[in-house]
Amino acid sequence: MKKFFMTILRSVASVGTVFLMLSLAACGQFAGEQSMYHADYPYFSSIDELTAEADLIIIGETVSANNVEKLKTSSDSDDALPYTMCEVRISQVIKGTAEVGEIITVKQFGDFKKMPDSALKELDGYIKKDSTNLMFLRVFDGVPSEPLSPYQGVVSIENGKLVSKSKYSLFGFENNESVEDAVDSIGAVIEIRSKGD
Repeated sequence: MKKFFMTILRSVASVGTVFLMLSLAACGQFAGEQSMYHADYPYFSSIDELTAEADLIIIGETVSANNVEKLKTSSDSDDALPYTMCEVRISQVIKGTAEVGEIITVKQFGDFKKMPDSALKELDGYIKKDSTNLMFLRVFDGVPSEPLSPYQGVVSIENGKLVSKSKYSLFGFENNESVEDAVDSIGAVIEIRSKGD
């Protein structure tokens, strides 16, 4: 079995500054097992934390999915990791700077088919074409946006209801929450936070 390890430190500002260590392990295959990346992701305990950390919160319809690209891990290195890309047409902007009708690229870690992220594989969480989702995104200059985490950053919308397979999701897991109720909850947090600034 071959193992490759890489550590990335990312600043996360939900309660002060916390350093998130993202450990990626790519393990060789055992008889029939699929190789996967394993990563640690942030957990947000409230809608307030999740909303505060997101640069962009949208509802969007996926117009294309499953395009895999390798992206450099830093500007001064040739090392690259695979990401599964999708194109999302924005139908509603809840927080952030974007336009309704705009198409943005969203990346998710791993190659969905050959070497997926273990969390996304377990949740069947790679964004699918023709799906509609509530997304909590981190925005970067010059590279695609990404969900805050596979567990909480993307919630499917089916028949006007939120649906999530993640027990860590703040929306759509074990409840029958409507999109309107979720948007109202997020909007209330944004309004309260804007009054405090």
